[in-house]
Amino acid sequence: MPVQISIKRVGGKVEFQTVSVSLSDTVFWTNEDTTEPHWPDQKFSRSQIGPAPSPNSDSWPVAVLVAPYKITYGCALHSNETGVINVYADFAPTNKTLKDATAGQAYAQQSLTVGGVGPFTWSVAPAVALGGGLIYGVPPGLVIGQAPNPNPTSVVISGTPTTAGSYQFSLQAADSLGNNFQQINYTIKVV
Repeated sequence: MPVQISIKRVGGKVEFQTVSVSLSDTVFWTNEDTTEPHWPDQKFSRSQIGPAPSPNSDSWPVAVLVAPYKITYGCALHSNETGVINVYADFAPTNKTLKDATAGQAYAQQSLTVGGVGPFTWSVAPAVALGGGLIYGVPPGLVIGQAPNPNPTSVVISGTPTTAGSYQFSLQAADSLGNNFQQINYTIKVV
């Protein structure tokens, strides 16, 4: 998804915008200050920030970092003008196969998503009996929520299941950067 960083003059002061992006985002710059030239310095490479940043941002390779991380960038012409790019791992599903659970015993928290930046939004269809012992929905007693600090970059399932059965559910989730996935199917067996 393209992300535009605007360099502009506001009230006599030049502002370099701070943005949050995911690893595969494409980053571009626009100088909106009509009175002076401003050009971002070379702070990161294609391998860090996405497949095709603007041409002036990908010719100085630096060490590839593990997201999330921050890149401080600035004007190549004016040393006192800087901005920050907050880089997050792409929001994606994880643990497509969940561990079995035991009724009445706490379920070890399982991550359903990885990456992205919160707050997250998610939804799961209400439970419906499918027949043949299958139930569509999250097992009673288990809940889906955002991971607590210090690792808030995922959606997790946790709790204590109360009823044995084989449960199937589809998760639709999105992060605050607008990168989302839909209808990821999970199965949990509660014995």
